[in-house]
Amino acid sequence: MAHIVRVKGKSTVAWQVRVGIGSGRKYHSKMFSDSVFGGSDDALVAAKKYLDDFLSDNPEYRIPQRKPQGPYHEGLHPNNVSGINGVHREGGRIVKWRGKSKVKHPQWRANYTVNGKGLKKSFSTFKYGEEEAKRLAIEFRKMWEEAADKGKQAVIDFIENHKNGYLE
Repeated sequence: MAHIVRVKGKSTVAWQVRVGIGSGRKYHSKMFSDSVFGGSDDALVAAKKYLDDFLSDNPEYRIPQRKPQGPYHEGLHPNNVSGINGVHREGGRIVKWRGKSKVKHPQWRANYTVNGKGLKKSFSTFKYGEEEAKRLAIEFRKMWEEAADKGKQAVIDFIENHKNGYLE
């Protein structure tokens, strides 16, 4: 339940309504004790009614509605080096796994989402070279964005066409 939490202390068992304004520290709080309201269920009913009344009387405390997230976001993240959302370079490093060290070569990676699951397609700089790996990752990401804009069936077709390899 948004803005209503259960509080259990040494001498207090209650429901607490707590509503904040924006990202600042200003908030409003009120407790609904089980002992005052005749039990947990009645205290919860009182807390819900209080919250509804409080929000209708104080619109500045209203919970902002989140904008629905599309398949990809507009605008670049400040640390983006590729110039394209969802495309980044992963540097080479040594990875230890089961007691063995392995060099992981640098790669350019295109990230994408299907049915809420984050997926990625990587292009090795060792195999393609730095510029070509970056170009392939950007191309893959743009093709996915075009499919995402066309709808669910286009994304399904895109995945089917690209799941066993890409440009190889």
